[in-house]
Amino acid sequence: MKPVFVILFAMAAGLLSIPITNTLVIKRGGEKLDIHQSLLILLLASATYILLPYQVVTVSELSILLLILICLSVTDIKTRKIPNILLLILLILKIAAFVFGFSNTTVLQSVFGLIAGLVIFLIPSFFGSGIGEGDVKFAAITGFFVGLYGLAISAIIMMAGLIIYAVILKILKKGGLHSKAPLGPFLAAGLFISFSPLLNNLIKF
Repeated sequence: MKPVFVILFAMAAGLLSIPITNTLVIKRGGEKLDIHQSLLILLLASATYILLPYQVVTVSELSILLLILICLSVTDIKTRKIPNILLLILLILKIAAFVFGFSNTTVLQSVFGLIAGLVIFLIPSFFGSGIGEGDVKFAAITGFFVGLYGLAISAIIMMAGLIIYAVILKILKKGGLHSKAPLGPFLAAGLFISFSPLLNNLIKF
């Protein structure tokens, strides 16, 4: 059983994300979260403790990432916009990781990941694929954050999530494979899972 502090960190990320997200959403013309949406965010954030390790330092890092990604995802869902300020924060955090020597990728790996994310998402955006400018920038930042290998895992998780979402819409008769969906939440899930050390340990196992 995991220590209590692990789930507390996850819950804290969920709680902090609610007022921050409301500010971002309202600023972009959307409606603030209602009580049911807020509780759902708290529940989902708490559930991520499964992916969090036992080390306090690593848990705190992942909780900060979780906080940013929740705000990004919910804002994208409610306004179809990904805040540049959150992408900038992710970029600064990664640069800080290089400066202080605790990055999980080399500079070269991150640069390759950034270029790959930019190219892979930019090209389809020219052909009416539904990929917006914010999605392209987020993909580039994701590649920079986790490198080329992490970007590949993130993209696979994103695609799997989109397929599951489309199937659910089909079952509920509210859409299907051609229904538009915000990419931010699915790519954010991929980024968080690919960055989690527990996933790396599972792959090694």
